Amino acid sequence: MLLSVGNHVSLVIRVFIRFMEKTCLSRVVSGSAEMKSTIVTFLLMILMIIFGAILTSHTDGWSFIEGTYFTFISVSTIGFGDFVVNDGELQSTDHGKTFAVNFTIVLITLGLCVVSSVLCSVSAVIEERQRRMRIELPGSATNALNAANLAFNTVTSNLPLRLSTKAKVKQASDRSPENKENGEVETISVG
Repeated sequence: MLLSVGNHVSLVIRVFIRFMEKTCLSRVVSGSAEMKSTIVTFLLMILMIIFGAILTSHTDGWSFIEGTYFTFISVSTIGFGDFVVNDGELQSTDHGKTFAVNFTIVLITLGLCVVSSVLCSVSAVIEERQRRMRIELPGSATNALNAANLAFNTVTSNLPLRLSTKAKVKQASDRSPENKENGEVETISVG
């Protein structure tokens, strides 16, 4: 769900940037809209983290660094739980604190969407650069790159995942001194 919301937020920001460049700045759209969208969403994420830090440091008596830490950990979905707004209480006798807690919940929800949007924007920039690299490569270089990717995928898909620990121990214990002297090699198949 956050991925879908992030894609939509990125799309809206890209369309808004193109609109602003065409109408307000009266210039032809230049550069990568994805890169500009990534920068704008990243700045929006930083502003939300700073705003959340100011809010929580004011209402809960935390330092700015603790508020920044809490907001970042919350919007990045890590959520250690070492800092909790209003000591985990949604209701308080102070109506200002109750409002701040509810506003923090809304801020974190929006922050989740913005962080998802940043990740989607970064992904779009990476995909655009990969697409440009494929277009700029001459035909023989593209064919060589595709052949190398195919060979790599074929080799790595046929490799066994790993020997189990029991198989490694068995393999080490089965090497008797006689086998080492005779040059015999024992293979173990794991399947």
